[in-house]
Amino acid sequence: MGQSFPVALAVPDSLLALGALSESSQRPADAAHAYKRLLARADNDALRARALCGLGRAYETQRLWVPARDSYAEALSRFPSVVLDGDGDGDGTVAGQSPRGWPAPRSNG
Repeated sequence: MGQSFPVALAVPDSLLALGALSESSQRPADAAHAYKRLLARADNDALRARALCGLGRAYETQRLWVPARDSYAEALSRFPSVVLDGDGDGDGTVAGQSPRGWPAPRSNG
């Protein structure tokens, strides 16, 4: 759908669903691709934050630690007030917060 109708309103939600489905199907490379496309097409901060966090999870699953950390750090620095709750458990995970409890990145400045 995203290629036939690139400005369709359903594209961001479809990419988010595709990323989540790829994650649950143990296909992290496909999930990363979907989240990257979502990041490029997202029209609001909540979607961008979800895309970055999903991208971080996909990288983390592939043991790509530095890109995972960078994705989480970017989500936290760009969208510190966006609250994500994509899994429906009501815990109010904040954008950029690693599911494995990584500390916030430190500034060297």
